Amino acid sequence: MKFSVLNLQKYSFIVFTVFTFLLFVATIVFSTSYYNTYLYGNEELVSFYTTELQEYNQMIFIFSIILVILFVIGWILKPKKYYPTLITFPIFLSILLVGIVFGIIIMVRMQDITGFYSSYDYTGLSKLEGFKGNMFFPIFLGFSSIGLAIVNILSIVVYSFGFWKYIKGRGEAHA
Repeated sequence: MKFSVLNLQKYSFIVFTVFTFLLFVATIVFSTSYYNTYLYGNEELVSFYTTELQEYNQMIFIFSIILVILFVIGWILKPKKYYPTLITFPIFLSILLVGIVFGIIIMVRMQDITGFYSSYDYTGLSKLEGFKGNMFFPIFLGFSSIGLAIVNILSIVVYSFGFWKYIKGRGEAHA
C-alpha cells in the first residue's frame, strides 16, 4: 500500500469523522448514567444534576453539533481528492483547531463532573447507598474527546504537508 499525502488526508478525514460521530453519540447518552441521582438524590444532588451536569451536557451537545456541521463543510471541500489550497487550508486548519479546543474543554470539564459524583457520600440516601455511576459513558466520552483532539493534531500535520505539496506544485499540470 502506497502512502501518499492524499491517502493520509483521506485516512485522517475518515478518523476525524469517526471520532466526531462517536462524540456526538456519547453526548446524547452521557448524563443518563447519573439520572438516578436526580430521581432519588437529596437537594444537593438534584441541584448539581440540574445545573452543573445539564449545563455541561448542553455544552458538549452544542460542541458536537458544531463539529458535525464542520464535518459537512470539510466533506464539501473534498480532502480525500485534493490538496488544501490557499482558500481551503485555513478552513481545514480552523475546523481542526476547533476540534482540538472542544476535545480538551470537554475532557477538562468532565473531570469536575465525574469527580463530584465519585467523591460524593451516598450513605444517607437509602436508594443510592453504594451508588456508583455507570462509568462507560463518561469513559466513552473521554475517549472520543481526547481521540478527536489527538487525531486533529495529527491531521494538522498531514494537511500542512498537503498544503506544502500544493504550493510546490502550483503551475504544474496534475493528472
